[in-house]
Amino acid sequence: MLLGKLFDIFKELKEYIDNEEEEDRIISFIAYIMKLTEITPEKLNDILSRISHRGGDVVMTTAMKLREDGILEGIEKGIKKGIEKGMEQGIEKGIKKGKLIDRRETLIRLLSKRFGDDVTL
Repeated sequence: MLLGKLFDIFKELKEYIDNEEEEDRIISFIAYIMKLTEITPEKLNDILSRISHRGGDVVMTTAMKLREDGILEGIEKGIKKGIEKGMEQGIEKGIKKGKLIDRRETLIRLLSKRFGDDVTL
């Protein structure tokens, strides 16, 4: 899992994190992680603060830029919508499966009445 590896990844990038001239690259990398994962700025802040005194500041700067651009809210809305869609699909599958089980049980009962209790599907 990425979250478990982030400390080691950022530890390797410490010299870039500490170098103000590389801030744009680190911000881009952090923004990429925030956009494509569900890892929160707070969790990234915790990880980076343990590695570098600048790390936490860079994360918060990145989060603020993303919030200003509306990206974090968009990501949160997208995740929420995805969860809702997944739940809807799960409910639909459950209903379909329930109907299939009901039909199967009905079929077994009807066949059992006609041919005896040894009927199985």
